[in-house]
Amino acid sequence: MLVNDCDRFMTSLDPHSKLVVKYVVSTLLEVDSFSTLQPFIKIFHDLEKAVPGFLPDMAKAVMELGQCDFNIGEIHSVGESLNLHQQTKFFNSKLYGGFMKARCAHQVGQLRAAAEKPSVERLAAARRLLQSEHIAPEHKSELEQVVTLLGGASDEVKLAWLLQDIDRFDMLSAWCPKSDLGNAYYFAQKEVDWSKVQPEAFLRASSQVAALKDCLQHVVHPVARALLDKYGKWLAVCRKFPNIVPICEGIYLDLATIKLGVPMHTLPVADSIQKLSEEEKDILPKLVSLVGQKDLARDGRVLEAMRDFLPKNEEKSVAKGDKMEAPQPAPTIDESTGLPEEEAKQGDEGVVSPQSFPIGAKVRIHVSRLKRKFDGQLAEVESVGQKFVKVRMLTGPSMTETKQFLPTCIKLEEPVKAAETEKTSAASTAAQRAEAMFGKCDDI
Repeated sequence: MLVNDCDRFMTSLDPHSKLVVKYVVSTLLEVDSFSTLQPFIKIFHDLEKAVPGFLPDMAKAVMELGQCDFNIGEIHSVGESLNLHQQTKFFNSKLYGGFMKARCAHQVGQLRAAAEKPSVERLAAARRLLQSEHIAPEHKSELEQVVTLLGGASDEVKLAWLLQDIDRFDMLSAWCPKSDLGNAYYFAQKEVDWSKVQPEAFLRASSQVAALKDCLQHVVHPVARALLDKYGKWLAVCRKFPNIVPICEGIYLDLATIKLGVPMHTLPVADSIQKLSEEEKDILPKLVSLVGQKDLARDGRVLEAMRDFLPKNEEKSVAKGDKMEAPQPAPTIDESTGLPEEEAKQGDEGVVSPQSFPIGAKVRIHVSRLKRKFDGQLAEVESVGQKFVKVRMLTGPSMTETKQFLPTCIKLEEPVKAAETEKTSAASTAAQRAEAMFGKCDDI
C-alpha cells in the first residue's frame, strides 16, 4: 500500500474506525476464555502492519497478550504502553484472568509430564504454582496432593495416605509412574479379581504393606488385611535371616492362593530350604508355630514342606485328616462376685479367714465393675465362704439386699466411721420415709 493510499485510508476511516476496534477490544476483555482471542490476533496484526499507528493502545496490549508464550516465566512487556488507568482495566479483566488460568494449566501439564526431573525441582515448581491466584480449583487440588507425594514424608506415611483413596493411585501413576508405591493398588479396592493378579506383583505389594504397620488399617479387603498382618509377623522373625525370607514368601503365596484365589506361584522354595544353615533351620519351628496348625494343614507346596519343621508336640494335630479342636466358649462372669458363674454357684462351705471378716462386722465395698451400684457402699458381713464373703448392703441402691463379693473387694470399716455412716444412712432413710408420708417440710 502506498503512503498516499494509506493517508486516504486513514482519512476515510477516522474517527469512527477506531471506535469499532475499541468496541471489539472492550468486548474481548469481558470474555474469560482465552481461546476466543486467537481469531482476532491475526486481524489486529494485519491491521497494524497495513496502517501503522491505527490500533488503540488497548488493542495492542490484547494482541501482545495473545502472542505470549506460556513457557515464559514472567510477562514483562505486556501492557507497557498503557497508562495507569488502562493497566488497571486490562490486568483486572476476565480476558487476562482466563489467559493466566490457561497458562497455569499448561504449566501443570508440563510439570506432570516431567517425571524424569528431580523431585526437589518438581516440588518447588508445584509450590510456586500453588501461590498463583489464577490457578483453577481442580489444578490446585491436584498440586496439593502432588506436594504430599513429592514431599519429604516417609514411604509409610505416603502409602497410608494412598490407601485411603483409590483415586490417589491414579495421581501417583500420572506424576510418578516409576514409583514402587503403586504396587499396593490392589489393597485399596473392596472387590478385586485376584485370579488376574500376577503373583510377583502381588508379592511386591504385600511386602511393602506388611512391613509398614500403620498401613494395614487402611487395607479394605478383610481377608487380605488379616493375611498381611500374619505375613508381617513372619517377616519380623526372619529379618536377621535373609535366606528364610523366600520361604516366608512361599508360605504367604500358598495361603493367598487358597484364601484369595491368587494364581499359583513358582518360587523355588525347596532349593531355599536345602541351602539353609543349621542356625537358620533352628528358626523354622518358630516360623511354623506362627503360621498356625490350621493353615499349615492346608494343601500347598510350601506348607507341606514346612510340616517337617513342626514342633514334636504339635505334629499329631496336623497329621492327615486330623481336625482342629473347636475353641471353648468363654465362661460367663457373675457380676457381683467377678467369678465364673459355675464357680459362683458352688457351696460356701469352709472359711477363708474368719478373723479377717468377723460376722456382723461393717465393711466397705471396692469394685471395678458396677461402680455406681456397689463401689464405696457400706455393708455388714453375714457369712464367710470358701470363695466369697456374703454381706447385707447397708447403703446404696441395693440397701437391705444380700450380695456376695470376693475377699479382695471388701475392706473392714473402722468402728467409729461405720457407726457414723450407718447413723447418717438411718437418718437419711427416716427423712425419706417422712417426706413420702407428709411431703417436704418447706411446703408446710
